[in-house]
Amino acid sequence: MKKFLCAVALVGCGASAEVGTTETTSADLRPIKVVATEPAVADITRAECARAQACGAVISRGIYRDADYCETNINRAVKEELLTERCAYIDRAGIAKCLDTINREACADLNFTEHVPTACRRAALCR
Repeated sequence: MKKFLCAVALVGCGASAEVGTTETTSADLRPIKVVATEPAVADITRAECARAQACGAVISRGIYRDADYCETNINRAVKEELLTERCAYIDRAGIAKCLDTINREACADLNFTEHVPTACRRAALCR
């Protein structure tokens, strides 16, 4: 008797429903590789001061009195740029690009101010 009731219930129902299709897509999600902010600040500072010294900026331009002066002031500028609550980590690829930008900068174009290059700013590095 149970089998008969199930069959009647299915046949007796006049309702219908539209059936849609669902498409699934996939995305290639790769985790962002990050480094801690403090070591990145130290790396940028070292690169900036090494580049300034290689270009003779520390002595000949009178901008920096010595390497310690350079490190103190560049380090402060980089910290002001990157050490914020919105910059917990630095994108590893971004820091590589930043350091490459510093190392490739022509001595004639060297930024003799205490501002970090665009490739080394918060918008380019922070995650």
